[in-house]
Amino acid sequence: MQTTTNPQLGLLDALMASAPSNKLLERLNSLLDWEPIEVALWSMYPAKTGRPPHPPLVLFKMCLLQHCYNLSDPQCEELLCDRISWRKFCGLGLQDPVPDETTLVRFRQRLMEHGLHEALLELINKQLEAQGVILKTCTLVDATLVQAARRPPSKPSEEGGDPDASFTVKGGRPHYGYKAPVAVDQKHTMIRRVRLTGAHVHDS
Repeated sequence: MQTTTNPQLGLLDALMASAPSNKLLERLNSLLDWEPIEVALWSMYPAKTGRPPHPPLVLFKMCLLQHCYNLSDPQCEELLCDRISWRKFCGLGLQDPVPDETTLVRFRQRLMEHGLHEALLELINKQLEAQGVILKTCTLVDATLVQAARRPPSKPSEEGGDPDASFTVKGGRPHYGYKAPVAVDQKHTMIRRVRLTGAHVHDS
């Protein structure tokens, strides 16, 4: 297995190859052509300076795991450290460091700034549709709350915290951060479209 830090097959990667697999992620990895996705991701870093500490395709695949398993940034980081099948999907060997939640937040913000978040998701869906893996049927919409990386102000009226985040209440408890409404194909449970808004925006 070729990893982000070592192109050679090492002892630890040999152990990964014999570990239990995740059939869904293995199939997704084999069906998709990641090259155009990776080219689009690297276009966000045109200069030699300011490049991410991790390959952007690794971070993008972490975002896909979040969507597939409804995870927050800290949960995604924690589970990627723990699950070998997820490391294999992202292209990380056992010796490779896992991107932390702050890196993931910054990457997602860069995706939004360059307008690639929805474009790449649409590209993935088109590839899967072209291979007959998914067909357009009824679409379900749900919204996931994403916690902001910064501390919230003590009151909603006060300045500070994250300028793009906002407050909402769920289950009688206040939440500060974002809301990610997700449109999912009813039959195949594949994500068709995602929006990222402040938490105060209504699901509709």
